[in-house]
Amino acid sequence: MNEVETHKIYEKVKEFGVTSVRNFLNTEQFKLADNALKNISEKSIQKGDERGYFPTNLKANIIKIAKFEFKKIRKAFVLKKIAQDLQLEKITEKIFNHKVELNMIDSYYSKRSDKNILDWHNDINYRHIDATSIKFFIYMTDVESENGSLAYVPYSHHVVRAVTSLMLEKKIEHTHYWKLEDLRALVLKSPVKNLIIDKIGAERLSIFLNNSKFIEQNTKDTFKFDFEMNKGSAVIFDELGVHRGSKVSKHGRLVLRYFYRRKI
Repeated sequence: MNEVETHKIYEKVKEFGVTSVRNFLNTEQFKLADNALKNISEKSIQKGDERGYFPTNLKANIIKIAKFEFKKIRKAFVLKKIAQDLQLEKITEKIFNHKVELNMIDSYYSKRSDKNILDWHNDINYRHIDATSIKFFIYMTDVESENGSLAYVPYSHHVVRAVTSLMLEKKIEHTHYWKLEDLRALVLKSPVKNLIIDKIGAERLSIFLNNSKFIEQNTKDTFKFDFEMNKGSAVIFDELGVHRGSKVSKHGRLVLRYFYRRKI
């Protein structure tokens, strides 16, 4: 990946919170990753299952050695080499303007379902802002609206960051804002709205409010922000932003994820 391509990625993630890259993995990288993740799809390993996690540091490798999980270590080496070749660390450092570290690599398989994988939400969950990640979400299967696509509300990461900062500064009361409807209701309150404008500006807040109006409709969903992509493509996003995974209505979905955080 050249400098122009990486520049486009980190500039878009910084401003919009998200970007997508078609054919993020080249043919050889996809084959290597697909082979490393073969058992994930064969065994239908779901999100949160420890079998879907790969060691990223010395301590994790020692644990795997103690459990005689040498295959997992070899697979992790392959996946980390792919990340290195794609310059994921460099991209994230440009986004954060800070040294970063690879916090997690995982993969999981989502079976066919008539329900969304996860409805509209953000991933802050009262963590400190510096503990949040940039996620490289790589599709190992084709996805489309209502079949495993990830969607992201542009500019929502600015709003969530502002709300979290205001709570940490004890300028507004702690309350739940994990769900989009709760976040939207919170930022429309007075004086919260004005405090957010002071941090991110009226234009960014206005864009977020316009983008998130759909949550007040009966369906509480929209396809407007879906990323329909072929396998090997990626969505790169700031996890502070509001996103959701659509239902997997046609065929199972396999994903590979890299999480990078600020090095503290």
